[in-house]
Amino acid sequence: MATVEIHEFSTGINAERLPNGGWRSRGFRVGECMNLTLPYIPETVKRAIANKRFEVFKDRHSQDPSFIGRVVPSTENGERDWSVVAVVTPGQDEGGRSTSFYRYFLCEGRDSLWKILAWMEHYQQQPGGKWPVFDPFASKQVGESHQWNVNAKPKLKLPDDWQSFLNENQTPAILKRGDASNLKMINAMAEVKANSEQVSWAYNVEVIERPEQFIIIQAANEESYQRLMQKRQSQANNARLMPLSVDEAAIRKAINALISGSQVRDEWIQTILATLEGNQVTVEQWEAVFDDQGAGTAIKKGSADLRMGRLLTLRAFVLPETLPEFLGWLWPIEGKKKQENPQKKASQEFQSKLISKLNQRPHNFTDGIKKALKALLEKEIPVVSVIWLFNANAGGSIWRPYRRPLVEDVRTDLIAIRDSLSSNGNTPDPRELRCGEEIWSDLCSYRQDSNYRYGNYYKPFAELFAGLGRLENSFDLSAYFYQVSDEQVPKSIFNQGVSNVNGDEGEVYGLIVQRKIDLPEKARRFVVKYAKIILIVSLLLSTHGAIYLWGKNNGYQLGKTDGFNDGYKKGLAEVNVALPTSRNDRITEKEKEIAIKNFTKTVETIENIVSELAKLKIKGTENQPLRKEIIGEVQNALVVNKDDSKELDYEKATSRGLLGWGIDWSGEIARAKNEWVEAIYISDKQAKLVSS
Repeated sequence: MATVEIHEFSTGINAERLPNGGWRSRGFRVGECMNLTLPYIPETVKRAIANKRFEVFKDRHSQDPSFIGRVVPSTENGERDWSVVAVVTPGQDEGGRSTSFYRYFLCEGRDSLWKILAWMEHYQQQPGGKWPVFDPFASKQVGESHQWNVNAKPKLKLPDDWQSFLNENQTPAILKRGDASNLKMINAMAEVKANSEQVSWAYNVEVIERPEQFIIIQAANEESYQRLMQKRQSQANNARLMPLSVDEAAIRKAINALISGSQVRDEWIQTILATLEGNQVTVEQWEAVFDDQGAGTAIKKGSADLRMGRLLTLRAFVLPETLPEFLGWLWPIEGKKKQENPQKKASQEFQSKLISKLNQRPHNFTDGIKKALKALLEKEIPVVSVIWLFNANAGGSIWRPYRRPLVEDVRTDLIAIRDSLSSNGNTPDPRELRCGEEIWSDLCSYRQDSNYRYGNYYKPFAELFAGLGRLENSFDLSAYFYQVSDEQVPKSIFNQGVSNVNGDEGEVYGLIVQRKIDLPEKARRFVVKYAKIILIVSLLLSTHGAIYLWGKNNGYQLGKTDGFNDGYKKGLAEVNVALPTSRNDRITEKEKEIAIKNFTKTVETIENIVSELAKLKIKGTENQPLRKEIIGEVQNALVVNKDDSKELDYEKATSRGLLGWGIDWSGEIARAKNEWVEAIYISDKQAKLVSS
């Protein structure tokens, strides 16, 4: 015979005695217990209680207590294993609400449940026949444990039909009332059913929220039995339930503490990091924890709660696949843009306190960034959100240290694609690409086949690396992706990102890039090339105040009626237009003869400018001038003498005569050419004077 110590403690409450001899609770003592016979509650037992391993819900009208038996193993070397039995009784608070109250009995060792039960059975057999239920007015002191003498562990004969429960695959085994005749019997059944697992059972219970936490449960009645069976079935395939080996309460406490206040304690961070390192918690289970804090609802409804700003920031680190969702919440694609909102500020302040605390999990950041890049390409999040993620304008980003590695990874991948294509015509093995096959599959198709097009798929990358350009000198990447998307590179990006330039072209990682020629520069180049004719066309247009067919519509504002702007003067200078001494000079017969002979070249020049002008859109509209309109303006511009009643006829001057055979019996074609030559000569002289 040996003597064992059975310790106890109870739920801490402020109790009020009632006139009928009963009692009611006037509130719980948070973090405290009552009637403790140990100097302190073992930490493993505290964690088991915090994780609701003993939690059941009692019917307020129930006369019999429920019993929960569980072995609580040690988690570290040197700690003790404990066997614990909780006696659960119903009670009321001051508002008349029903709640459950617990009295815990514990004995050292993982094979000591039977010892506690033997003592409890002896207690129940004392005069009055009561179980040791919760009693807020009992007076227990540290050191006043129950001393109990035990013999060898008794051997119990299990029921004949117990074999069917042993063979049942589902856990827990749900028993009807009476299937286990007493506490000793259900404990013996649980020991057999547990095999190598820790023994756990519940006896005479109405409702259990997490039945999967037990090996065997005996229902208090038929209604409870049916309810427990349904609960077991509904949770059988619930992937969001946390495994029993994980300290879920500690995780929830750490998350709640981190997002609720201004403090960031290392112990809370370590709880989360240790759980991640253990790889025992799945993505679905993490999501359940964050959703219980309100993450899912915040994403769906666009909550403006500052607490959600911190929660979703932490969630984006713990679950990298949710980073795009977090960025989309802060920067919605549709609706009102949250350019400045308190959630962003709350997130940044929170991140500033997390910097240097999460370094041991770099892949949580890099994995999230890859997900964000993919979402960026799919237009699910705006470019500004990713720039903000790297915190270009502030120092409080936990993702900021991974900004430069991202730029280098992209460069490395583009070089790998270039080298592989140049060596064997194939793209590299996807496993060799740092950013992953998902990001570069379309780009590889484009580089292999120049006819492959997919619109502006990579345009967000062009804008992203332009936005990060001054911070990481990533204009080369911006130029690359602008060329892939738009087939041209903005001038400022081209000048900063392309080094080996030949005229308007350069090369970036094996890709030929072309500088975008903006409208003012196109206009200047066009003026240089067609200065004379442009002056002829625009002279009268500006004088008459008509539509500025060339200048105003294409980026140049023509001068007042007495001249043209610097753009036209520059064009004249570059073609060395000489200024005449008189504006009354007339064309000589010899000059006219030569001009008519070369009229075909004049027509070609006019057709060139007509063709070029027809490509340009009228300013402020999406319309392009019609050929007929351009020819009409040219003809009007060349009628420089209002007193001259002759009207130019371009179509007749360029006609091929009767039936296209060059026959001009009436001489109308010759007269039309003659009028055109004289008009061009006079207009050219006047244009030179005006430009001076």
